[in-house]
Amino acid sequence: MFGAGLYFDGSFFALIADGVPYFTVVRSNKADCLSAGSGLFKPFGTCEMSCYEVPADVLEDQDQLKTWAQKAVVATMIKAGARKRTPIRVRK
Repeated sequence: MFGAGLYFDGSFFALIADGVPYFTVVRSNKADCLSAGSGLFKPFGTCEMSCYEVPADVLEDQDQLKTWAQKAVVATMIKAGARKRTPIRVRK
């Protein structure tokens, strides 16, 4: 499916497929990707993941890359928080 996954503090925030880096995206950082013309990661053509390609100009600018990476880490944590469910309590 992809070549490598990047993790921060145990959370998956990016992947590299065929030498192209993709960052995890949620509503808070999706606009950056869309305005930069980033492509959505589609490993099998129709299957989509919530990861967008990191544009070349971002890769070439260390400060901008750091900002995008930080936003991807936050996106991952938002997603992880959304997946957590309140435990079901059983009354006796």
